[in-house]
Amino acid sequence: MRGCNIGSLGVQALANRLPGSLAVLHLDLRDCGLGSEGVRTLAQKLPGNLEELHLFLAGCRMNSKDACILASHLPAQLTQLHLGFAGCGLNADGVGVLAESFTSLRQPKLTDLSLDFAWCNIGAEGACAIAQALMHVPGDLRSLKLGLGACNVGREGACALADALPDSLARLHLDFSRCRISATGARKVLQQLPGTLLQAHLDFRGCAITVEERKGLRDLLPEALSPSCLLI
Repeated sequence: MRGCNIGSLGVQALANRLPGSLAVLHLDLRDCGLGSEGVRTLAQKLPGNLEELHLFLAGCRMNSKDACILASHLPAQLTQLHLGFAGCGLNADGVGVLAESFTSLRQPKLTDLSLDFAWCNIGAEGACAIAQALMHVPGDLRSLKLGLGACNVGREGACALADALPDSLARLHLDFSRCRISATGARKVLQQLPGTLLQAHLDFRGCAITVEERKGLRDLLPEALSPSCLLI
């Protein structure tokens, strides 16, 4: 339904018809003209038995209170959670509320987490909130994807996330493009990569990293990973 401009009334009609028995839900509502009312309605109607939730709301208009309502209605037994908020206007407070909710997802274990906050003004504070949550997420994450392009997380945010990367990861996707990260921040991320990684995508394009520093960063990439996974 991407780009269909269904608005809040359309989302309400859709949400009212979601079967309560659903185990997997995939909704692509990017650029659909959603505002706070639509986001809140959808959150309140999420089926309680969901094990997988893929919800993409890029381009919608939402605030910290909307994030709080969504966080409070995330089903507790999720094993896969993919949320897309690119360009939604969320700030560090909204991201913090969402991040905190991940620690309450318990049985079965959460193994796959994907969060896209590209072009949201979360800064280092928002990145640190995500990092704090990652250190307390129950279970063993096997796959983690963080879209933080143009979020201005800086060196502080990058270092906090590096320290919080779970040791259990097999797949990791980090988009730090245009995030004002220095070579020091990128180096910290590379040095903290879990030894369990089988696949990775690390994007530092548009950051303040010189040509000479790029070579040094490439040398830090674990041998098990393809050189093409590092974009700088």
